[in-house]
This record gives sequence, C-alpha cells and structure tokens, in this order.
Amino acid sequence: MDEHDFIIEKVAKPWYQHTFWLVFFLSFIVSTVFVVLVNWIVDPFDLYGNDYLPPWQQNRYTEKYDLYRAFDPPPEALIIGSSRVGSIDPEAIEQYTGYRTFHWGVPSAGVEAFNAILSLALERDDVDLNLIVIGVDPVSFEAGNPIQKQMLHEPHYTKYFDITLKQELDGVIRLITKEQTVNSFKVIFRSMGGEVMNTAQDHRADGMPLYSSREELIAEGKFDLQSNLDLRLAMYPDQFSCITGSSVISEHNKRLWEEFLSKCTEHGIKVAAFTPTMHPRLYDRMEYLGAFPKYEEISSYLKETVEGSGGIYMDFTDLSSFGGDPDEFYDEVHMRRTNGNQMLSRLFADYDDVASLADSVVENRGGVSNQ
Repeated sequence: MDEHDFIIEKVAKPWYQHTFWLVFFLSFIVSTVFVVLVNWIVDPFDLYGNDYLPPWQQNRYTEKYDLYRAFDPPPEALIIGSSRVGSIDPEAIEQYTGYRTFHWGVPSAGVEAFNAILSLALERDDVDLNLIVIGVDPVSFEAGNPIQKQMLHEPHYTKYFDITLKQELDGVIRLITKEQTVNSFKVIFRSMGGEVMNTAQDHRADGMPLYSSREELIAEGKFDLQSNLDLRLAMYPDQFSCITGSSVISEHNKRLWEEFLSKCTEHGIKVAAFTPTMHPRLYDRMEYLGAFPKYEEISSYLKETVEGSGGIYMDFTDLSSFGGDPDEFYDEVHMRRTNGNQMLSRLFADYDDVASLADSVVENRGGVSNQ
C-alpha cells in the first residue's frame, strides 16, 4: 500500500465512525414523529377535535358552550368561575333571586375566561342577563398564570382575547410533552383493556356538574377525604398554581377584570362576586407559604372594584366565614353542594329578593333599562 492509498483510506473511515450518530439521529426523528402522531390521533385532552378514541378528558369549555346554546328558555343569571364554583347550584340561586340560572364554571377559569364567557353569553339574541355570580380565584391575578389549555383550543372563546405567539404554538408544543404522551398511552391501554372511560363530566341541562362518581363512593363509604388531602397538599406549590408570598400581581389581569366589570355595568348586569373557600388544611398550607398578604391585597382590590361597580363581594377564603363544614369537601378546593348552599345563603343574606338586586343595578346605571 503506497502513501496515496493510505490517505484515501483515512479519509473514508469517518463515515463508519459516524454510523452511531446517524442511527441515533434517525431513531430520534422517527421516535419524535411517532409520539407526535400518537398524541395527535389519541388527543387525550380533546384539543384537536379528533374522535378516534374517547379522550382522557373531554373539553369542558366546549361542553359548557354547547349546553348554554341549548339552554332554553335562556338564563337571566350566570354562574362563572373555575371548577371551584362547581358546588354552586343554579337552582339555589333561582330560589334566592327568582332568576333562571345557568352554570358556566370551567376548569382553571381566569380573567380571560370571564370576559370570553360574558361575551359568548351576550351573543344570544334572546338573552337578557340580570345577574352574574362569580367565584374569583386569587391566582387569576398572578403574573404569568397560564391560560387553561382547553380554552386555548376552543375558537369560540379565543376570539375574545389576545393570544401570544407562544400560546398559538401551544398545540404544536403539547404534541411532544410528557403530560400529553403519558395520557395518550393511558387512553390506548384502557381502550385495549375494554375499559369504558367516563370522559364527559355529567351535567344537568343548566350546566350544574353532578360529580356522580364521587358521590357514589361517598355513599358506599369508600371515599377517604383525608388520604386525598394528604396526596394533593404535598403537591403545593410545585404542581398546582397558587398564590405564595413571592407572587407578583399582574396589572394586565387587573385591567381585564375591570373591563369585565365595565361590560357588566354597560349591560345592566349585577355582579355578586366572592373569593372561593378552601379546606382548613390547605388554608394552613397557604399560611405556611406566606400567601395571605397577597390574598388580602387581592381581596381588598376585588371589594373596591366590585362594590364600586354596584355589585356585592365577599371573601370566603376562610371556611369559617360562612360556617362551612370541613367534612363536606371532595379535596382541598372542591366542596360538596352542602357547603355551596351554605355559602350562597351568606352571599345573598342582604340581597334576598329580586327587587334589591335589580334596584342596585338600575341605580348604578343611572336608571337605564337592561338591554
């Protein structure tokens, strides 16, 4: 072998030396494409509108919109808020106020959702809203609090608020996330095992969530609240969004809240707002995290803005503020209907007839009728 052949041989070797990396990158690309396709086809959170398999969780935002459009005759009052308002019964509000009521509580609803829901409600030509009962979670005002993923993929809602480029790309990014992938394979394995998943939350026609499966466990004596609390409280604040002592209050979210109140005033809609309660064990956890100075700041702000627009506001953060029962919870923030009814009785203690509600709205709007 001469010197020239030796040089050619040395030049040719790197191709073989890089075989490992070629195989690695090809495998990575193929695996990524596979994960993307699985997550898009299975669609575990009902984000892309596919129905090849029942999703892990139906899009609650779509469900409530469809229920509202079908609710006839149309409501005169709305319940708005996150899943923490799930125990507020529309029928109880009708008993207090005389207003036919629809429950539009959706997961992790924040100020963007409040405005979108109000705008969607007013789209109906036959609707004449008089009252909104709204539970405002303090985390709604935290800077950087994310918009709920299902709402970002529901065009009926997104047309009513601005979306950033990152939020527009959310659907693409989620196709390669661990959360999406894990739940996709849960759906696949459960479907292969013949398990029928209750993906759609059971609701009454007025939007009231019924929590039937949880109530069945309680009736059978199989529900352990304290164990559930032990499991979930350990996740704060790392896995659940919540206010802490280091939280920064968003001026942008304040503006969105004030826009919501202004629109209610413009349409002659009374606002009865409250800060949702929590289980005493979570209350202790929030105190440990130094959250209460921020809670008090947000509560003072809500009281000022709501009462300034002619509405009523109460802070029910502490369960004892309305005489709630710590045993009447599903977990640390979701209470049963017994506590919901007790809270409503306190909220409407001074507004127990339709006339007092309507009069305060007309007075605030200078006597303009509700049209």
